[in-house]
Amino acid sequence: MLVKRIRMISVVALMSGGLGLASCSSDPVQAAYDDCMAQMAEAKVEVSNDAMKGMLEGIQKMGESACGMILTSCEKDRESAVCQGMIKSHD
Repeated sequence: MLVKRIRMISVVALMSGGLGLASCSSDPVQAAYDDCMAQMAEAKVEVSNDAMKGMLEGIQKMGESACGMILTSCEKDRESAVCQGMIKSHD
């Protein structure tokens, strides 16, 4: 469900002007999420081995899930140390 939510949010961000423009959001939580997802998009690596492709896809999904944790943590408590730490790590 989290991956589905991340994909839906990514599509919305892309439709509203792309990740670069979406990171200009006045909402620091959304900006941190957009920055995290942009970093994940930049981290793509090409490999020819099928086993390595599968492993890299899994790592990519874990990274995207970690980005989703920004939204989830801040949704519960925007003032928590976890939420604020995630926002600061993506300034």
